[in-house]
Amino acid sequence: MTISPNKWELDVQGYLNTCNITTATPRQQIRDFSKGVNDLGLWNSMVCWPLRSSQNYGSGDTVFSLGGLGTFNGTRVNGPTWEADGVNFTDSSSHYISLGSSQIIGGNANYSIMGVGRLTNSAVGGIVMVSTGNNRGAGIGAANNGSTQLRNFQWRVDGSFPGLQLANGPTTSHFAAFATGDASSAKNYINSGSPYSTLSGDYRTNPSSANVEMIGGLTIPSFSPSWNGLISAVAFFNARLTDEQVGTVYALLKTTLSQGLSLP
Repeated sequence: MTISPNKWELDVQGYLNTCNITTATPRQQIRDFSKGVNDLGLWNSMVCWPLRSSQNYGSGDTVFSLGGLGTFNGTRVNGPTWEADGVNFTDSSSHYISLGSSQIIGGNANYSIMGVGRLTNSAVGGIVMVSTGNNRGAGIGAANNGSTQLRNFQWRVDGSFPGLQLANGPTTSHFAAFATGDASSAKNYINSGSPYSTLSGDYRTNPSSANVEMIGGLTIPSFSPSWNGLISAVAFFNARLTDEQVGTVYALLKTTLSQGLSLP
């Protein structure tokens, strides 16, 4: 009997072929991560950008995407560098990866975003790891009072803004951050499935102006300083992850895409 591959398996094989990934370890890491996401029922809701050089094409300006939500390849701008543990961004050089203006998880949808990385040193002026839009979006960053403050930010659909949601962390070691939202609330997480803040209101991401989704920066409308350090992986989900799912994705990251990065 012939067993046909599942959609996620075909998507993964296409990604491995496009990125010319032939080494066994990154191939297995990508496959295991993808299988875990599929087992959660989230494959067709996710697009991910693995940013370790061995897990993507690893050279040139195209940053290839992985996931069942669609193909959303990014473009390196101003020269952030491919490295073994992720793409290296320098805030003073306005480094970022443009994801275009296709509103990947907009349209009043439930959403979750994830970023894995580390800061090289203290934040300068408030720096951004990933943003879902230039206005009325959501993002992950660090506050300007040092590398010990994570800064997640989310706007309500009506355009009101409750302020930055701050928590202790990140440190200068690797961490994973998550932000989720829907029509009734939003939550922010560092590493585990226990939220450090919960907000009330309709936080579905619904940008009121042209959406510019970015890794390593934000336009509001002027450019905000780039992330200062490595970004190892980013993912968007067109779905609201539960606390349990956040914890499961985090545990999955530790043994797959982020293996060897010493996530806590």
